[in-house]
Amino acid sequence: MVLLGSWLDIYMNVAPAVLPGPRLGAPELLIAAGFAALLWLTGSRALASAPLLPRNDPFLGESLRHGA
Repeated sequence: MVLLGSWLDIYMNVAPAVLPGPRLGAPELLIAAGFAALLWLTGSRALASAPLLPRNDPFLGESLRHGA
């Protein structure tokens, strides 16, 4: 959300001086889709590289029962 807001802020400041009107075409959509795919790929690889639950935690069972 922060990246989207930052992009929108820059676009709203720069686009009126460069473009005659708002434009949302194929290049803009493909670039956004590429960045989204890259973010998804790096995020899923980072989550898959390490276990999401701690190993050898003596309180893990109790925490799971308490949270449910």
